[in-house]
Amino acid sequence: MIFLVFCLHFCGTDVILLKYGGGYVTIGDRIKSARKKAGITQAELAKRLGISYVGVSQWENNLRNPKIETVQRIASALNVSIVDLVGTADELN
Repeated sequence: MIFLVFCLHFCGTDVILLKYGGGYVTIGDRIKSARKKAGITQAELAKRLGISYVGVSQWENNLRNPKIETVQRIASALNVSIVDLVGTADELN
């Protein structure tokens, strides 16, 4: 599968946008959605990842983006696939 990621540079912050349906959704939006679906708090996800809850909050508020290695760990912690978090080329259509 091909992963599709668009990066925009705005005010010194790279925001990853993923096309979803008729619009775009950020990786932070997808992390937040998957976390809520899993029924856990930012603090619980942070604990599972061995990081501060502030890091999770920054991702979900699009202030920072996780590294790809971290995306793999997030997917595992939330019991979802990486594709669920980053999308595929098929979502362009």
